[in-house]
Amino acid sequence: MWHFHRTFLVTLFSVHLVASAKWEFVQNGTSGILALESIIVSPTLALFFDFSGTGGPLQINGRSAWGALWNLETNEATALDVVSDTFCASGGFLSNGTMVSVGGHLAGNSSTAVDGRMALRIFEPCDAPDGQGCTLFDNPDLVHLAETRWYPSSLRIFDGSLMIAGGIHEATPFYNTDPVNSFEFFPSKDGGVPRPSLFLQRSLVANLFPRVLALPDGKVFMVANNQSIIYDIEANTETILPDLPNGVRVTNPFDGTITLLPLSPPLYIPEVLVCGGTNTSDQIPPEQLSSQDAASDQCSRITLTPTGIQRGWEVERMLENPFASPSLTTIKGNCLQIR
Repeated sequence: MWHFHRTFLVTLFSVHLVASAKWEFVQNGTSGILALESIIVSPTLALFFDFSGTGGPLQINGRSAWGALWNLETNEATALDVVSDTFCASGGFLSNGTMVSVGGHLAGNSSTAVDGRMALRIFEPCDAPDGQGCTLFDNPDLVHLAETRWYPSSLRIFDGSLMIAGGIHEATPFYNTDPVNSFEFFPSKDGGVPRPSLFLQRSLVANLFPRVLALPDGKVFMVANNQSIIYDIEANTETILPDLPNGVRVTNPFDGTITLLPLSPPLYIPEVLVCGGTNTSDQIPPEQLSSQDAASDQCSRITLTPTGIQRGWEVERMLENPFASPSLTTIKGNCLQIR
């Protein structure tokens, strides 16, 4: 079992920083687009995706680009010819190193992008350290999802394929009121027919970008809204786990963060840490919500064994109340919460 102390919960802008510590802004280059989604695809390259309507200065084919390769050595961007709108997509790696970007946005009149909600954008491993000749395949007419998905989640599973979970069909004002309550896979399984999910149905209406983690035994841990399950892909069954304590919700639009804590031999028992979010009700109309509504300082941890599940979630408190804060696992096995 992996143990941690309250002191591991660090907020970068906390008043508890020692006097000698300081932050400096360093600009070594300009990306030309907003890196709303970024993923490291080689030791020297990062792949960036933006909202197609941003209209940034990086150009390709006489228009603003919304995809780029960023050279980590030279701090220079090379525009990619992205066809579909990547806004609020997700993605992951197949077992052969291919990066697949999943879903996206229905572009408006301000963009030349095609509908990205069914898109599967494929970036195969590229040997060029500077990215020259590296291309992105993006043709939704030829390769696409079975359903339209905006705000989906995805992860690589035990057989090396990608599992895609949830999302929303159409843009709605705030909550997931036009849900995609299903899972699908790439390469496809089940003859390309999505699997309905009772879990996604139960966790409406605040369950966009459901949090998903691959477990050592091949199953998948999921959190959506304030609910959690273990999903058995091969049996297509779910094990319902205890709800998050104190009514805290951690999926979009009430974003928190989830981390699989470092696994330790010999048993590699999985423990999950869920932090942040809010206990604001998802029944409040969007127009009555406020930026001043409190975020949660709660971190909840559960051990995914029969005994741990029976014991339920254990709660610790952070120094501050971060919202939509990323969580990073350091090389020493600590978890860093970034405000």
